Amino acid sequence: MERHARLACAVLSAALMCLLLSALSHPDEPRPRKKLIELGWDKPDSERLLKNLDVMEQQPFDGVIVQPQGQMDDGKPIPLRGVFVNAKWERRWFQRCIDNLARNGDFGSEKAPPSEFPASDWKEGGAPAGWHFWQAKDSPGAFTWDREVGASAKGSAKAANATQGCFIQTYSAQPGERYAVRARQLVRGRGEGSIRVRWQTAEGRWTAEMQDKLIFPSGPREQWADLSGVVEVPTGVGRLLILLGASGQLSPEDAVWYDDVEVCRLE
Repeated sequence: MERHARLACAVLSAALMCLLLSALSHPDEPRPRKKLIELGWDKPDSERLLKNLDVMEQQPFDGVIVQPQGQMDDGKPIPLRGVFVNAKWERRWFQRCIDNLARNGDFGSEKAPPSEFPASDWKEGGAPAGWHFWQAKDSPGAFTWDREVGASAKGSAKAANATQGCFIQTYSAQPGERYAVRARQLVRGRGEGSIRVRWQTAEGRWTAEMQDKLIFPSGPREQWADLSGVVEVPTGVGRLLILLGASGQLSPEDAVWYDDVEVCRLE
């Protein structure tokens, strides 16, 4: 009997020692979260994922899904997501998604191909090469090439003292195509500036005016700010027009500059 008692005491002592060691090695305070070493992100857990899904379901999607599409050597289309599979692909298949269609978009050249399909009330004099400008009849604005001011290098399009006007470029386009549009903008003094994407038929008639796309700057005023957006060509359209706008300027000291314009076909 005494032998069994000693054995029980030994087992109980060992159990207590194990519990003590466990308590010391696993304190009550929360353990630090493990990190995914390569990316430094917290590992997602089901609770956080469910909360995110709940928020997403309460906010309807109102964005644009962009899927650049290339063309293989045999003429077959290939979406950009296809290059992430274990298959051969070539950069040239997606070159049209990379090429900037804007002519003299960095405003650094004295010569550039003229804007396609200019209208009779568009003017070239003073505007940067490759660009036209338009302004309202009662607007005394000056639309010029500024050779010194620029976002990333010297050269930009400048509009000053304009109550309503814009620089313009036109591009051939087909319904269903998508284009990324980007520029940089600097505003000084009074007035505003934004990009408007408009549409014409192949014959040059304005169309789909309710589907114009306005792109506004993001960033502090009086600093170079980005403007960017994605547009889809509506049915019946044959031309895409980029308008770099200026409005509300009241003196020659009020001005807006545009630089680094990019127009890239996505699909």
